[in-house]
Amino acid sequence: LYVYNPLNGSKTEMENVSDNLISRKGDLVAVLTEKKEKDSLSLWEVKMLEIPSLKVSTVDSKRGEMKQLNSDRAAGQLVWMFTSDTVATRTFDIYTYDRRRNRVTQLITAATPGIPQGFGPSDRRRPYFSEDGQRLFIGTTNLPVEEVKDTLLAEERYSLDIWHWEDPLIQPQQKLMAPRERFRSFLAVYHFKNNRLVQLAD
Repeated sequence: LYVYNPLNGSKTEMENVSDNLISRKGDLVAVLTEKKEKDSLSLWEVKMLEIPSLKVSTVDSKRGEMKQLNSDRAAGQLVWMFTSDTVATRTFDIYTYDRRRNRVTQLITAATPGIPQGFGPSDRRRPYFSEDGQRLFIGTTNLPVEEVKDTLLAEERYSLDIWHWEDPLIQPQQKLMAPRERFRSFLAVYHFKNNRLVQLAD
């Protein structure tokens, strides 16, 4: 990613960028970067580029995966999702950064009070702030269940689809919608004033 100032011709390069945003006022660029390494988890970082000073600072650095970067309207807070899981069925946590306090907080996990039992933050819905920055809206979803390992061969496994005549959807439609239903998320809101999460939909 290149940030170019047409007034003085200066240019700043930010490498290995996977996600980025520009503040509404144009005074801040925030990015997620990934540095891949052999035989190890990728090193992910949250970085900020302040404009017009072009000062680059690292907000957070962890091994795993980061995604879904966002900010509030005033660019005083950043939010992103992170996981250090290496299995196929990964769960993500939500982190925030307060620029005024210069503090990173692990804000929401599957264990946060207010999230339904068996649910956790959904990495398929980008968290976003309310206009005043006092609330954070997120998606929650069923936690993935890791398949039990066994010694059966692929040809020895059986699958069974069950349909009942009172089901609201016919079987072909159920199969077609299965991927979407599997990753469906439900809206929830976190109130910063009282540190409380409320599930809005289920």
